[in-house]
Amino acid sequence: MVDATLYRKAALCYEQARHWEDAARCYRAAGIPLRAAALHEQIGRYDEAATDYLAADEFEIAGWLRVHHLNQPEPAREAVEAAEDGARRALVLARCDLAEHRPFELVVPALDLVRADLADPINVPFPHRELERWAVAVAELAGRFDQVALIFAAAVRGGRHNAGERWTDWAKRVLATPLVIPER
Repeated sequence: MVDATLYRKAALCYEQARHWEDAARCYRAAGIPLRAAALHEQIGRYDEAATDYLAADEFEIAGWLRVHHLNQPEPAREAVEAAEDGARRALVLARCDLAEHRPFELVVPALDLVRADLADPINVPFPHRELERWAVAVAELAGRFDQVALIFAAAVRGGRHNAGERWTDWAKRVLATPLVIPER
């Protein structure tokens, strides 16, 4: 049996050489699934990343990768069964609803949860780095840019770092128009 320390050292060497797939394999063997997951995600191996995120008890991220990148809503729903009830779990389920062509109205409660979390300055910095990005993706896929604006507005109200800039960048990219947010 090879020592986990050797796998960790090998993973570091592979990372320095930019051999991401080998590094991820060694991190997984060393019992460091979160790092393996991040590397698999970085190189677009979403199925492997989801497996590693599940091993690291990051059920919501695993579910998101399954539904958003792999179009696998049922495995995504299974992944978040063990997750705590919260905004990230709700977003994964909302994304599943969209993947299954269900009505947009079903995703609104998830977006409401996200806006409440983002607007709450007690949660600064982000309660989870994915929250705003996932919510914007869900609203965009639903064709509801008004919901995207509400998400960014909640992030600005909550004092999220660079939220105004992200909103402006989004408006330029999607709406092809500059957006000016007044100072507080």
